[in-house]
Amino acid sequence: MDFTLSYLTQGAANTIVQGKTEVGGDFMNGRSCNEFPLGSTVQVKYQQTDPTYVNIVDDRLTQPLWDAAIMYGSFLCTFVFVTALFLTGLSGIIRFAIKLRQLNRLRRDAMLRGGEIIKCESEKQGKYENMLLLTVSYKFPLPQGAEAIGKQQAYRNDLLHRQLPEPGTTLTVLYADDHTYCVL
Repeated sequence: MDFTLSYLTQGAANTIVQGKTEVGGDFMNGRSCNEFPLGSTVQVKYQQTDPTYVNIVDDRLTQPLWDAAIMYGSFLCTFVFVTALFLTGLSGIIRFAIKLRQLNRLRRDAMLRGGEIIKCESEKQGKYENMLLLTVSYKFPLPQGAEAIGKQQAYRNDLLHRQLPEPGTTLTVLYADDHTYCVL
């Protein structure tokens, strides 16, 4: 609802100037003109050069606290949600880049090392238990003479109805450095 607010104000050289301003409903945040009874004091900010031009700065036109809390709270929730999505995506991209770097390192600099199975476990997964998740713990000698222990998981449906390898079974490890290796 739009209305016209008329007022008297003291201008330059202490002269009294009558002014008026149009106040739109969107500016009033849903308040009515009854907030300003005839003869009431209204806080205004006017230009020194033209006191007939004003902006209303009265507290009665400010947004109620609960309205502001809902509006800014929803902005904050949206910001937090978007930030969480962004960070989740970013962490996925970073993990992908690290895996890609390790894979390239294995392709470029790796050597074959002999090792043996320490432990082999399986878990049937899926709605019909038709997927086999194989977890192999293994050890192999490092070029410096020490022994490294690793663990690797993979889906191996070809071993679904077969006996799993026993501890002590030999295997081949593709080794690039102390942090980049995998079972073939």
